[in-house]
Amino acid sequence: MHIRYFLLVCVCLSAAYAAAAPAPAGNEATAREIVTSLAAGHAADAESHFDATMKAALPPAKLDEVWRSIVAQYGAYQKVTEVQMSEESGYHVVLLWTKFEQGMLTTKVVFNDKGEVAGLFFLPVRTGD
Repeated sequence: MHIRYFLLVCVCLSAAYAAAAPAPAGNEATAREIVTSLAAGHAADAESHFDATMKAALPPAKLDEVWRSIVAQYGAYQKVTEVQMSEESGYHVVLLWTKFEQGMLTTKVVFNDKGEVAGLFFLPVRTGD
C-alpha cells in the first residue's frame, strides 16, 4: 500500500514539474531569428512565426515600422547578450537582452503551446527593483 502511494506521489510530482518546465530550446532559436530578421529588414520572415492574432495585429509593414522606430531611438542592432526562458500563464517566454549602438532593450517573445509567437514586446532593460 505504501509503495503505491509513493509511486502516485512521484507521478504527481513529475507531472507538476513537467507542467512548469521552461520554454523549449527551439523557442530561443526562433526568438533570435525574429530579431536578426528584423535587423536585416526582413519583417515578413519574422512575421512568419506569428499566430493568426499577431499576424492580424502586426503585419510586416507595421512590424518594420516598429523596428525602424527602435533603431531611430537606440541605433543599429548589435547582438543578444543574454537569454532567459520561463513560463507565464501557460505561455513559454523568451527574454533576449538586445544590445543596440546606443542602449539595451529586453525583447520579450511569447510562444503559445503550438510554438507560434503570441506576443512580441520591446521593453526597457530593468536594472533592479
